[in-house]
Amino acid sequence: MIPSILSAHLSKIISRQKDRNEYRLIKREFDRSFYISQYPDTIGSELDPIEHYRTQGWRIGLNPHAGFDTLYYRGSNPDVERANRNPFVHFLRHGRKEGRVPKAPNSRDRNFALDYLIIAPEFDVNYYLSRYPDVRSSNIDPIKHYIFYGWKEGRNPRSDFNTGYYCFCNSDLSFNELNPFRHYIEIGRAEGRQSCAAEDREPHLRFMYTSNLTTDLNAVPSLRPCNENDYCLAVPFDFIMTSGTVTRVAAVIHVYYTELLPAIIGYITNVPVPTDLFISTDTIDKKAIITNYLREYLHGKVEVRVFENRGRDIAPFIVGFSDVFERYEYFIHLHTKRSPHGGGPLEGWLEYILLNLLGSERIVKSVFSLFENENVGIVFPQHLFALRGILNWGYDFEMAADLLRRAGFHLDKLHLLEFPSGSMFWGRSAALRPLLDLDIEFAAFPDEAGQVDGTLAHAIERSFLFFAEIAGFRWAKIISKQIAYPIKNTLLESNTQEDVSSNLALTYRPLLLRQLSGITATEKAIKEVRRIIYFPSSNKKPRLNLLVPTINPHQTFGGVSTALKMFDDLERCYNTVADFRIIVTDAAVVSEAGVRFKKYSFRGLSPHDTNSGHVIVEAVERRFEPLTVRSSDIFVATAWWTADLAFEAIDVQKKMFKKSNKLIYLIQDFEPNFYGWSSNWILADNTLRRGDETVAVINSYELCQYLLKEYLFDTIYYIGYKRNGLIRIDGIEERQKIIIFYGRPHVTRNLFEILVDGISLWQQRNPTIAREWRIVSLGEEYSPEALAHVCNVEIGGKLSLEDYSTYLRTASVGISLMLSPHPSYPPLEMAEAGVVTITNSCFGKNLSQWADNIIALDKLTDDTISEAISNAIIRVKANAFPLQQTMKDPNMSANVHPNVTEYSAKSLGRLLKLE
Repeated sequence: MIPSILSAHLSKIISRQKDRNEYRLIKREFDRSFYISQYPDTIGSELDPIEHYRTQGWRIGLNPHAGFDTLYYRGSNPDVERANRNPFVHFLRHGRKEGRVPKAPNSRDRNFALDYLIIAPEFDVNYYLSRYPDVRSSNIDPIKHYIFYGWKEGRNPRSDFNTGYYCFCNSDLSFNELNPFRHYIEIGRAEGRQSCAAEDREPHLRFMYTSNLTTDLNAVPSLRPCNENDYCLAVPFDFIMTSGTVTRVAAVIHVYYTELLPAIIGYITNVPVPTDLFISTDTIDKKAIITNYLREYLHGKVEVRVFENRGRDIAPFIVGFSDVFERYEYFIHLHTKRSPHGGGPLEGWLEYILLNLLGSERIVKSVFSLFENENVGIVFPQHLFALRGILNWGYDFEMAADLLRRAGFHLDKLHLLEFPSGSMFWGRSAALRPLLDLDIEFAAFPDEAGQVDGTLAHAIERSFLFFAEIAGFRWAKIISKQIAYPIKNTLLESNTQEDVSSNLALTYRPLLLRQLSGITATEKAIKEVRRIIYFPSSNKKPRLNLLVPTINPHQTFGGVSTALKMFDDLERCYNTVADFRIIVTDAAVVSEAGVRFKKYSFRGLSPHDTNSGHVIVEAVERRFEPLTVRSSDIFVATAWWTADLAFEAIDVQKKMFKKSNKLIYLIQDFEPNFYGWSSNWILADNTLRRGDETVAVINSYELCQYLLKEYLFDTIYYIGYKRNGLIRIDGIEERQKIIIFYGRPHVTRNLFEILVDGISLWQQRNPTIAREWRIVSLGEEYSPEALAHVCNVEIGGKLSLEDYSTYLRTASVGISLMLSPHPSYPPLEMAEAGVVTITNSCFGKNLSQWADNIIALDKLTDDTISEAISNAIIRVKANAFPLQQTMKDPNMSANVHPNVTEYSAKSLGRLLKLE
């Protein structure tokens, strides 16, 4: 044996020799000038450039010359990377001879190589191969598969990284070419981005979606649930199901392959009620075979009809046996399915469907339970797993869209696609009525030619569930517990009827409704109108819903405060007959809000409705979960964008329940003019043009008078001015030399700049008098620089009502401008407190009608404001007005519209039939 000391010495000699050999090898093609110019930081190193590259440079991605890309070579040659070999040395010794490429031919190839280099150390090969057996059987490098195909197919590189979830939750990023797992490794993890759902359940609204119009094969792609959240009901249910209203059913069966009929009849015997057979076939000979086989069928009546060979199983079903649906409330549709085009993966498809629909008597009773308790119109099996990658519109979209258009529904490819693949299902005849009413004939179906797709039959197959929803029913997807489905977390077990209802809310997805939020140009530019995704609830208890931008204490002023007070009044009157829900649309709810809303429980968006009488739902982030809508829901809007969201909810009620309630629209200003001529203007204006669906509650006589010149509403209330009871103006003894003004530079309609210039001009014209007067700005905080040319001024900001009351009791002059038909409250509050108040007239508004101490200017300039301040001070000195004013009541309602009445919670409740 070689002594250990000698062995160590020899190892050092060999290592030094290896280093010298590598150095000499690299030196042959190393470009010193290139290296130093590209990486000047290496100049300060004690190592010469070649040694620096040999020992350090290659590890951090530096290149030995312009023609060799170290990172590309490492990423495109995983064997070299795994061996921890110097890539340039490997290329010089072996790679060039083996035809390995030293530099990427284009940026795309280089990017793929970098993907591999970065992803490989964190990729779980064993997980990927066990999760995706098709990759294992293909013998493709799993990491390359993920980089080239897998991530685009929504596959996951390891158990704690969900590709689809990461893309969905990070919509601020574009993942067209950016690999999401690489982004997470390089950037996302450090930024705190989540790699997978924190809860067991995936976001309800996570879908597989592409904006591409067609695929490479010219098929129309579909919007589909992701595999991980495509839920189904596991059957049979685990509780005793009593016999109900289903006492007899029709089995409509198309038999093209007579040899498969016995298997179907064997399953039919699991139906626990009499089952009449209505069988179609395409020849007299087959009819004879079928009739002979069914001579001893004792479970019900048998009728066999022969039809021409058109439309596969679909034409005989909806055309040939259309009369059956007049006589039977419930049916099952089956056929002798073979799919020769699908090869091995589809060989067991028929057996799979039969096992799901008819696998046992308890499975059938579970189906009947759905019909009897859940307003379900169609029950079909979860898709065969082998089909999951091809569940799209194929070449059937235009035909399906035409069918649905004839039934009154306008389809686009952003509507979710769900259908009973294989076209076998349990159904309720009424659910097919909109389809049957189209009176489709056999001649509409093409001659049989072995078509795989693109026929009317295929289009109808993809439309069944749409027609069921048009008829007013939901649908349910089931799977037998005997089937080993690969994604087990999507199989929902039900131990009670309540479980069934809860699980159905996850399984069922309304096809007639939009399912994507925040994808349009309008939604991206105007965040307030990001779509809320609505989900129909079967709960019929009346519920009032206030859509409000915020409920946070530091943000609840002005219109928000008025809206909350209005909703509080309704709640006090009707909390015993209705539920109350506040939907917060813009600002995340802070903990301090809980003090104001002690009656209410806080819930997130969810497809599950609640029986709680008082709920606050935060709908600020609305991409992940839907908001439930009842047929009995009444919506109260507080601003134009909340009205826009509420009208969408009303449209949902019309689609899903065939009825809706009018919107209670608290109109607090002419909001289109907040924006000038723009998209915002149009959107705000649109909400005022659905008058036949609106109960208008207009905040002030003046605004009501203005709006009714342009807009029509069937029902109109006005809210007259009434000072907030918390604003105390009693106990006034003596006025001080204080001018208060409503200063909000961030609200353009308050005309801040003109107002301030008017004060400044008054001071410059009357310097001796002006130095004795304090000027106080109220309303909001802002930079003192905005008042740089005004003297004796201070910014009071947003005050408490107590502090505001103090100013009203002590100030002598007040200024509040508002370029709007709404009078705004500050000038009226100032005037009622006895303050000589300067404001403006516009759009037919003249506040001098309210009180003698209001100066209403028809023309607004710095000069007119300056003169008005001087006149106001003269009035103050003359003690022309009492310390507190009794406000006049213009009572203009009779002149505005004969149907205008003063608002009260009780009058609205009577209108809504809550009493």
